[in-house]
Amino acid sequence: MSTFYKSIVIAGASIGLGWGVAEGYGIGGIIGLMLAGGFVGAMIALIKEKK
Repeated sequence: MSTFYKSIVIAGASIGLGWGVAEGYGIGGIIGLMLAGGFVGAMIALIKEKK
């Protein structure tokens, strides 16, 4: 995995964490948003690396 791929997945998860905390979700919601953010980051990195 490239460093870009690792960075964008972590960034997506961090955005999900911040969003969950800001909205006042419980631990389940925060973890769910982190997973969703990491997945979106992974898809962006996958598309970017295929070009």
